[in-house]
Amino acid sequence: MNDDKSQRVSSAATSATGARPARAITRELAAFATHARFALLPEEVRAEAARAFLNWMGCVLGGCRDPAVAIGVTADAEAGGNPQASIIGHGRRTHIERGTSIA
Repeated sequence: MNDDKSQRVSSAATSATGARPARAITRELAAFATHARFALLPEEVRAEAARAFLNWMGCVLGGCRDPAVAIGVTADAEAGGNPQASIIGHGRRTHIERGTSIA
């Protein structure tokens, strides 16, 4: 579907239901994320982003030696694949799609 037709369909769906379709919202969010610059965000947002990152990293480091994670790392090693992503705390890499389910 070309962009012009896609926009007409999107506009028609919006006016018929009173809500924007998920595809339009996703495009808007993707455009915002693509063009956003950290330095231009309000100070409160930057501070919360830093706090959230440090909280996430603390959880990862705190849990990386948990026995359940070791089971996941062992199962991952048996599955093989292209090692694209680091497994924090284990000195090895895994396929990017499986890495999200380990840590």
